[in-house]
Amino acid sequence: MKIALIAPSGVPFVVGGAEKLWWGLSGHVNRHSEHAMELIKLPSAEHDFWSIAASYERWSMLDLSHFDAVISTKYPAWMVQHPNHVVYLQHTLRGLYDTYPQGLPDKPQRLPGAALALWRLLEAPGCERARLPEIFARVRALQQDASIEPEALRALTALPGPLLRALVHKLDAVALQPGAIRAYFAISGVVARRKDYFPAGVAVQVLPHPSNLEGLHGGPSEFVFTASRLDAPKRIDLLVRAYRRSRTTVPLCIAGDGPQAADLRALAEGDARIRFVGRLNDDELVEHYSRAALVPFVPFDEDMGLITLEAMAAAKPVLTVADAGGVTEFVQDGVNGRIVAPQEAALADALDDLLADPERLRAMGEAAQRTAASVTWERTASALLAAAEQGLVRTSPASAAAAPGRALVPQRGPSARPRLLVVNTFGVYPPDNGGKKRLFYLYRGVAQWADVTLLNLGESGSSAQEHQFGPHYRQVCVAPSRRFEQREAQLTQTLQRSVTDIAALLYHGELTEYREAFVALAAQADVVVSAHMYLAPMVLAHWQGPVWYDAFNVEADMKAMVLGTPLPTPQDADTPVAPLDLRTPGAAQRAVQQVAAAEAQLVRRAARVWAVSEPDRARMAQLYGRATDQIEMAPNGTQLPADAWLESTRRAALKAQLGLGTRPLAVFVASLHGPNLPAADAVAALAQACPQWTFALVGSVCRHLDGQRLPANLLSLGVVPEGALTALLRAADVGLNPMESGSGTNLKMLDYAGHGLLIVSTPVGARGLAFVADTHYIEVPLPGFATALQALEPQVPAPHPALRTAARSLAEQVYAWESIARALAPGLPPECAVASH
Repeated sequence: MKIALIAPSGVPFVVGGAEKLWWGLSGHVNRHSEHAMELIKLPSAEHDFWSIAASYERWSMLDLSHFDAVISTKYPAWMVQHPNHVVYLQHTLRGLYDTYPQGLPDKPQRLPGAALALWRLLEAPGCERARLPEIFARVRALQQDASIEPEALRALTALPGPLLRALVHKLDAVALQPGAIRAYFAISGVVARRKDYFPAGVAVQVLPHPSNLEGLHGGPSEFVFTASRLDAPKRIDLLVRAYRRSRTTVPLCIAGDGPQAADLRALAEGDARIRFVGRLNDDELVEHYSRAALVPFVPFDEDMGLITLEAMAAAKPVLTVADAGGVTEFVQDGVNGRIVAPQEAALADALDDLLADPERLRAMGEAAQRTAASVTWERTASALLAAAEQGLVRTSPASAAAAPGRALVPQRGPSARPRLLVVNTFGVYPPDNGGKKRLFYLYRGVAQWADVTLLNLGESGSSAQEHQFGPHYRQVCVAPSRRFEQREAQLTQTLQRSVTDIAALLYHGELTEYREAFVALAAQADVVVSAHMYLAPMVLAHWQGPVWYDAFNVEADMKAMVLGTPLPTPQDADTPVAPLDLRTPGAAQRAVQQVAAAEAQLVRRAARVWAVSEPDRARMAQLYGRATDQIEMAPNGTQLPADAWLESTRRAALKAQLGLGTRPLAVFVASLHGPNLPAADAVAALAQACPQWTFALVGSVCRHLDGQRLPANLLSLGVVPEGALTALLRAADVGLNPMESGSGTNLKMLDYAGHGLLIVSTPVGARGLAFVADTHYIEVPLPGFATALQALEPQVPAPHPALRTAARSLAEQVYAWESIARALAPGLPPECAVASH
């Protein structure tokens, strides 16, 4: 293929992460593939309203039809129209999107003269490209409108401002609308999740890229080093202030230039340890990375952060902060670096702790180098090229999933690792609820000793997508068919619940493309793992090898609770699996019987069965007749931060920074899952009863309360990025678990314990876990929650330190995901046994 990589050239020109992506990608494609890629750039000023509009118009008129494909990564280059256009999004014009000032209005207060006609165009529904000439004509008419006073025109067209924001949002919507773009990629999960960056409902593949900096290597630890553009979003001032508070004698070298250079030098004046070395060329950068002890990088909500991967490639741990955005997708706290609160004291303490322990720095650096090694130009280019090739020759999901050029799991050799294919009904990224967290983190741990492919149902209408999480770990998502969605909608209407999983059990025959992908991927597998049991009938019909069952719950019990039917009996488990007649009464009861029958078949057939708790193990043995010693324990786990509990001053400062005030803070984290809904109602009632507390409701369960009038002290935050959730948990005083039904175990208990919160839970909320009431948490029935919080209020900000310490210690010993995954390795069947490593 002949491919145009199109990009804006900043005015004035500066070199940053975007330029490194364009140079690295085009260089790799031209050197290492059969394709030819040309980097095409146009000067694209963005000084004011008029220069931004002109840049967008210039790109919209560019004809690149002599190329087979176009790849764009930034505004306004993606205005180019091409029939095979792939977007690999770095960021939008952020000052008009996620960093648009909160104090500015969404609509201009006055729309004089030509401004009103332009505004009506921008507010009109639809994203027709045919409207572009009229939009740009209205912009010129506004610029030439003599009836508007110059001062009023400057205010109306301010950057940032509501009129320019509406203009850019409309132009981006035209450029990026489905049908105009072949495939959507994002450089990080942070970018993929930002509001309004992508059209609603489109499938976005997260695809990080390495730096184009060559020759990175380890070396002596002579100084602390960071390299960055010296402007406000990079927060070098925070680093300088933190360094001045630190006790270390190790120098800090800061490379780069930018508008804050003079202010930063003044801030560092008098501290001989802090040195500014200016802009370095590539060879000098490589040399400085090699001589660093560690690399701090503390931006606010960074898109990805190439400095992170450059440092890691040089075997240097990275010190970052919880709100650094994409940086936190690579840094694992305590493993290959540190993630601390974005505060001077926290950074200073972390610097002193790390620099006082050279052996820990060395081990972290080795882990960091392994992280960087998983992000390669080969992987990035292959995914983008494959998407562009699909625009020329349409392929099936099965061939896309199994094509050698895209396969992450290699062909098996004589000493290869076992290959696991894990099937499930939902995608795992981002891991923002309990089920996703178990899938994502447990199998990331399993990938220490096996090659793991997750095959999940994707978004409606999307093409087959591959997400590469590491050198031995990937996810393939295949969208359900239109016929399946129709039948699912009928079932949902009958059962009055969201039941994609039961639909997959009953109508898996309609998942034709998913089945094709399964057959293709299973041909490369040693073991198939059924995560949940809803796709087990399809697995058993098309796979004769070993099957394992990862039972997140006793699914038949869980569905009985959700659908409001009696719990199933062993007789229900022996009911033949049969089509469900939606026209007759009792459909919910028969659906539960079908779940029980399918689960029984899988439990009896599987070579290995994993339960998350002792009660679940006993219940499966009772229902399905498998001996308890033939059901292994694979409990739910948690990601443990290195330092769980902030001392009271730092926690108060973090609360203030998050805008949470000074009152005691209680959190409830949950997904939009049946048993969580009454628990969310209970939290809302609790907020009404305890006005002296602040309550934070987090996760998709917040949608359950949409449209309701909530107490002023209840914050409904919705789904938040992992870094933001970590910051919230570290700021909180109490973790709430007001559950009164459910099966399996509650991951929220483990997250609370891992972050050092005091847990207040019902007996049901703590089911199946090793936590002991009054040793690890406070146990009260739901009606007693308000009284319990009132009793705790005088103890805040340090309630029950013994309970919190004991819970954290138990989480470390029993519930770390890596340990749980490692314990599963010895049970491999003889034909694919390997040494665990």
